[in-house]
Amino acid sequence: YHRFLPVFAKEVLNVGPGGLGLLMAAQGFGGILTLSFLTPMVEKWNKETLIFVAATSTPVFLILFSMSNSLFVSMVHLTLVGATGVAYRTISRVIYQMQVPYGFLGRVMSVFQMDHGMRSVGSMVIGTFISLFGIALGLALTSVVSLILTSTIFFLYLRSPRIEP
Repeated sequence: YHRFLPVFAKEVLNVGPGGLGLLMAAQGFGGILTLSFLTPMVEKWNKETLIFVAATSTPVFLILFSMSNSLFVSMVHLTLVGATGVAYRTISRVIYQMQVPYGFLGRVMSVFQMDHGMRSVGSMVIGTFISLFGIALGLALTSVVSLILTSTIFFLYLRSPRIEP
């Protein structure tokens, strides 16, 4: 969705470069805010619950963002997107590093880093939806698809038998 923020800022919110800068800053602020509170949360809550909440709430906040016509409301939603995105990535890295045997950690983390390359695939999907439905509805629909896929994967994972290391 990052690649489409300039279009959203111009066509939906009717703001210029200053408004786009505020939208981009809101995400970073959310990430910094999350890192401030993440350690106490990880110590109190189950890591699997936290990662599920972070992974499923990110698309929900993107849906809310795509429905907004107000710069301030959009900034609030992007702050929450940034917060949940950073929470997801941080918690998932902690889980991998704690549960993967040391000899396999490099291989596992290299697969984990493949998501950077997959962003281009996601941008193609979002771009296709935006071309078909417009910027706001296209972003909302791809977020709905993301929410459905994420929830399904977590549901299947939670139902599968666990193998303890």
